[in-house]
Amino acid sequence: MLWIIDTPGQLCNRMWAYAAFVGYALEHGRPLRVLYFGAYYDLFADPNVLPGVHFHRRLEATHYAVDRLYYAVRKLPAAWHHRLGVTTLDAGATNLSALEASGAPPLALVRSWLAPVPASYLQLHHAEIRRVFRPRQDIQDRVANFIAELRASADVLIGVHMRRGDYREYLGGRFYYDDTEYLRFMRQARELFPDQRATFIVCSNEPVNPEAFPGVEWASLPKANGMEDLHVLAACDYLIGPPSTYSMWASYYGRKPLCFLTARTASLGRNDFDVIVSQDTFASGKRLTV
Repeated sequence: MLWIIDTPGQLCNRMWAYAAFVGYALEHGRPLRVLYFGAYYDLFADPNVLPGVHFHRRLEATHYAVDRLYYAVRKLPAAWHHRLGVTTLDAGATNLSALEASGAPPLALVRSWLAPVPASYLQLHHAEIRRVFRPRQDIQDRVANFIAELRASADVLIGVHMRRGDYREYLGGRFYYDDTEYLRFMRQARELFPDQRATFIVCSNEPVNPEAFPGVEWASLPKANGMEDLHVLAACDYLIGPPSTYSMWASYYGRKPLCFLTARTASLGRNDFDVIVSQDTFASGKRLTV
């Protein structure tokens, strides 16, 4: 059995950390428990839809004790792991083969962020992972109605992830773009589809100035929360935005081509768009480096 015991960041960081383990557990028939998902549990239709995969919602009170257990086990010699029937796994491990070896301890305490889970599980079990992380029905319905309304007058929908907030300080503001810079990217993207009616859907973690983007067709889902915006992006045809696990998840979940905006003066081309298949990795094999 695998117990995932960490809470790596916000929603999309957690889904990226947990998703590969869902695929791994399904592939190898290992029961999986994600102990601390309570903060986000109610955003989903049913995280426990798959047999053997269970997300808990009310175990936060045990977090400190389980964390202490993890570090205590981690300090023990490997021989003691077998005697006690418990081991640990984290980003410092080299592979997962020890968990599948004959006589391996039946319980693994896992710190999932950047743990060495093969990315192939994300593709082998893409459909099942989508089922686990499917949003609540009311979120699905609101997103579907919004997208259908826009598609009535657009041939192509281009999602714009306008990451603000913490990006003002992250890496010295390297990926914090102002409205004028986003408008320039949007105009470039529109030129990639000269014979189609392009509409942009802008999703941001800050209020969007309604006068910010003159000369382009654009919309935002009114009063959207983060989960709604995430699935609006996943329903678009193409995505643009600064490097972020948020837009990566939208690309992976919806299998939609994404172009990262990695420089203020970047020029966009059709070949710059590709589908994310695992965190930081495109279907072409190209990896994000920042």
